[in-house]
Amino acid sequence: MNHLLCKQCPDSHRHFFARCNYSINIWTVLKRKVGSSTLPNDWKGIIDALVKLNNDNAIRSILRNERNKRLFDKESRNVETITRLIIKYVKLKLISLKVKQSVQILVYNQNAAATRNAKLIGALQKFVGPDVKAFLSHVKPALLSAVEAL
Repeated sequence: MNHLLCKQCPDSHRHFFARCNYSINIWTVLKRKVGSSTLPNDWKGIIDALVKLNNDNAIRSILRNERNKRLFDKESRNVETITRLIIKYVKLKLISLKVKQSVQILVYNQNAAATRNAKLIGALQKFVGPDVKAFLSHVKPALLSAVEAL
């Protein structure tokens, strides 16, 4: 029986977790999204790195679930869908983290705020034109009045 995810090789645990192109494609997308060129390209190396982060069981579970859907329900999802599920899981894990204040966290928060502000200003410029400052000077009193009315 051929492997259900890639349909190319015989189905085996070793292929599923170490050599499957489907799994490798998922990791390639995830590595690109997190900007990590330091993670290994092979599944075992990636799992070894994730063990240190304690996330590998859930990610393995997502892939096993996909394999079982294909085997028993004759349903399949593409790499992008599986990648979105993994990203959603990681986001939920990150949201639940309690982070100690440190210089690195403060710098990250400042950079994230600067990025959000730049995106917001860019969106405003598309909407109101280049004079965002004049627009905001008119909006600010109206917003303050609305907040005071609450």
